[in-house]
Amino acid sequence: MPKIIKDLEEKIYINAFSLFCEKGYKKTSMKDISKNTNIAVGTLYNYYNSKENLFFEILKESWTNTFKKLDYILEQENNIDKKIKEFFKTLFLELKNRKGLGKELFEHNVIDKEDMDNLNKKIIDLTLLLIDKKEEYNYKFLLLEKQKLYFVKSLLISSLHLTFEEENLDDILNYLVDVFNISFKEVI
Repeated sequence: MPKIIKDLEEKIYINAFSLFCEKGYKKTSMKDISKNTNIAVGTLYNYYNSKENLFFEILKESWTNTFKKLDYILEQENNIDKKIKEFFKTLFLELKNRKGLGKELFEHNVIDKEDMDNLNKKIIDLTLLLIDKKEEYNYKFLLLEKQKLYFVKSLLISSLHLTFEEENLDDILNYLVDVFNISFKEVI
């Protein structure tokens, strides 16, 4: 009689995510994942037909969770500066927890350019929503509409390339809020 393991898919996800973060995509094998999950390799293949498929599902699920968190922040009734700060803090912490998994996916051709572009577009769209939220608070964006996208991309690139350390995270987040706010003028 086969052994029934409760919440096996979740256990696989947790162990695979942990190993991919620790060892990277290339150095993690399906055997490693099955060993950490305490299941046979064949059982793992019953759930995921390849390491690539498992890796992609993990990344997709983690980004889905990130987007839910960012959407939630945008829906809150907090003041706009708090929203901006929480948005970038959440984005930073989520990326930090992934330890570069998305970049590795792209480098090892596990994810194609179109999928990566879709991920980037979603982040940009959510950041554009921040601008819309700021404008709801009687602020006018100072750049032209066509410059808005370039501003958002520049802001995201700057924020993701800054050296983030836990101890200076608040300083960096305050800086990003300031950069964001420089592009607005209060309408009286």
